[in-house]
Amino acid sequence: MKKILFVISRCEKPSSRLRVLQYLPCLEKEGFSCKVVELRKSFIKRLIFLLSSFSNDIIFIQKKLLSRLELFIIKLFRNKIIYDFDDNVIFREVNENAQKDLKAEKKLISILEKADMVITGNDHLASIAKQYQKKSIKVLPTPSAYEEDTPDLHAQDKDNKDLVWVGSSATLKYLSMLEGVFDKLTKKFPSIRLYIISDKIIPLKGIHTIHVPWEKEAEYDLIKKGNIGLMPLFDNEWCQGKCGFKIIQYMACSIPPVASPVGFNKELIKNGINGFLASNDNEWLDKISLLLTDKELYGRISRAAKDTFIEKYSLKVTANKLISFLKEVD
Repeated sequence: MKKILFVISRCEKPSSRLRVLQYLPCLEKEGFSCKVVELRKSFIKRLIFLLSSFSNDIIFIQKKLLSRLELFIIKLFRNKIIYDFDDNVIFREVNENAQKDLKAEKKLISILEKADMVITGNDHLASIAKQYQKKSIKVLPTPSAYEEDTPDLHAQDKDNKDLVWVGSSATLKYLSMLEGVFDKLTKKFPSIRLYIISDKIIPLKGIHTIHVPWEKEAEYDLIKKGNIGLMPLFDNEWCQGKCGFKIIQYMACSIPPVASPVGFNKELIKNGINGFLASNDNEWLDKISLLLTDKELYGRISRAAKDTFIEKYSLKVTANKLISFLKEVD
């Protein structure tokens, strides 16, 4: 029985919940012994973590950037290291641009070089890892555990034309990109509304917004309030590393996504088949309008979106992949 110590930031962080914690029941059922530690900045807590790491077979580090000394100590205990990351951690977004963090870059290079396996959330991050990791690189999308069957055209039975966006307050800024689109949509569809599911709200021009506080237990019931799911992004190095989890959530609910053609979004969405990609205001307006007016098209894309989720991005699918990855590490 392999003993795995999962090192995360905080349990409430999305990456921790979605790329570690939701897998634990599947892994334990498969016979792995799993322990989770939240690694904070406290020197004492980090020291305790390092001293306790010797009794584990694998140290699975989720996105945390350890110092070279910490990595050296882990290797002294002959632990195998798996590094998992689902964001371009060496960049920070400033307005619409991405700025490189040189200190973070040095730490990332160090951990990529010393890891026995690297798992990334998409191919763009894998291409970064390949520059420094010479042993094993795997790509594992961030999955959703939502399994409820959603009937075709569920949203088209409503009287209102509703859009939906879900995400943290840190990503609300992307919605501002669409204010001009929202204004034109409101003129075409006076009853249109935008549900914003988030911990905070920002004022948006051009559309009637309904703020719904995010709740873990009710998240998918809230998402299903919408007809169409939105994921606008800036086109910069930070966004190139994003793993499209919003789109995966919409697909899980049979809701057609419309998204910017940035990074992993281009792999998730086959344009016109299981969703739409929109590069500019005119395309956003046209694609959303199409879905709101063409019931047959909506139904076809809705079904294809759900099929895509079931085949590639459900927890059942990715859990089997992760189990096979972990068994490879000896």
